[in-house]
Amino acid sequence: MLHHYSPRDQILNVVTLSALLLVSLALFLPLRSADRRA
Repeated sequence: MLHHYSPRDQILNVVTLSALLLVSLALFLPLRSADRRA
């Protein structure tokens, strides 16, 4: 399975994972700061 990966697929995977991380951080951090303020 791994040896079928092209460099483009790996880049796509990294970009997708980074986007997911950024989205979850963007959703998670405001919740935490709101909790601290309340």
